Amino acid sequence: MNEEDEQAIGERWAADCMQYAVMRNAAFAAGVRNYMRRAIAVAEDDAALVPMTDTEAAAFEQQTITFGRYNGQAWSRIPTDYVIWLVNRSAPLQRYIQSARFKRRDANISSDDGSTRHQRHLDL
Repeated sequence: MNEEDEQAIGERWAADCMQYAVMRNAAFAAGVRNYMRRAIAVAEDDAALVPMTDTEAAAFEQQTITFGRYNGQAWSRIPTDYVIWLVNRSAPLQRYIQSARFKRRDANISSDDGSTRHQRHLDL
């Protein structure tokens, strides 16, 4: 089964759940709706915390930044300090800095205590 089929099944299931909840009563429906919203938010947050694989990180590094001081440059050429500064503004960046590839890249610049810059900035 492909991703589109899975999504369609999920949408039908959610619609059926909400139809049942509405038939029961408004308060029950509101509780179901609120629970689903919280569950979706948690699932999206969890996905953002999963580090990219090396393959994903390599593909991400080839994309170009489209704003600011480094506009038009590939992510692989952007200083890691700047990437860290941006990290709270983008889920893909959060996943990228957790990837082994980014950590190897940042490890080239470490402090006397052996921590990398992103560990010191983000307390990872």
